[in-house]
Amino acid sequence: MRRKLKRKVDASALRNIEISDAPLDSLPFRAGEFDAVVCSLVLCSVPDQPAALAEIARVLKPGGRLVFLEHVAADGRPERLKWQRRIEPVWKHLMGNCHLTRRTEAAIAAAGFKIEQIQRESIRKALPIVRPSIRGLARKP
Repeated sequence: MRRKLKRKVDASALRNIEISDAPLDSLPFRAGEFDAVVCSLVLCSVPDQPAALAEIARVLKPGGRLVFLEHVAADGRPERLKWQRRIEPVWKHLMGNCHLTRRTEAAIAAAGFKIEQIQRESIRKALPIVRPSIRGLARKP
């Protein structure tokens, strides 16, 4: 994904875009520096999700937005959730620490964000065990 982003940035006319390799739980930015943070299929694989969300909250201005699209545990599909739990130990190893059973919505709320919009959908082109997803908007108080 990073290579695709770099190609698009390089091909664009925009020159004020910085792509950072900093780990999400240790961002090299000042507190309150950003109006918005976008997370797209990243909170499933961070080593410490609460620490990553705390760091996102730190770099956001008060009232700043967290826009997210994440696959999550299949809480509404018990049989699929059972398979997610079975497969997850091997899946994490093969897929860059991707956790199939994270409850990211609860983690976002526990980090102090106010969830303003959320939509639960299936990522249709994905494998069934990674289809449950949430997408939405949360705001830092």
